[in-house]
Amino acid sequence: MKIDARKLHSSAQEEKRRTAIKLWKKKLAVTEIASLLEVSHTAVHKWINAYKAEGISALKSKKRGHSGVGQRLTPDQSEHIKKLITDKLPDQLKLAYVLWTRKAVRELIEQEWLHKHT
Repeated sequence: MKIDARKLHSSAQEEKRRTAIKLWKKKLAVTEIASLLEVSHTAVHKWINAYKAEGISALKSKKRGHSGVGQRLTPDQSEHIKKLITDKLPDQLKLAYVLWTRKAVRELIEQEWLHKHT
């Protein structure tokens, strides 16, 4: 049974990647490596290609998730935007959307803070 390696701790993910490369260097087939490590053959191919392109450093886990770069709202501003999103639809706030999307929220933030307070 295949496991979702993305849910493993980063050190366990790195170990699987290193093991895959060791097995690949011993001339095992990608499908066999995938079976032994209980991951998809697509993942094994991805690791091998990354290793070929960047070497062993490509097997290290990278930081995941949102970095917060570009975040401009204060906690009070965030609460204000959340309340507007909860209480109103985009078109009620003169936005050209029927439902809330990332783009609609971005435009709401611009409408509420960037254009009013610049």
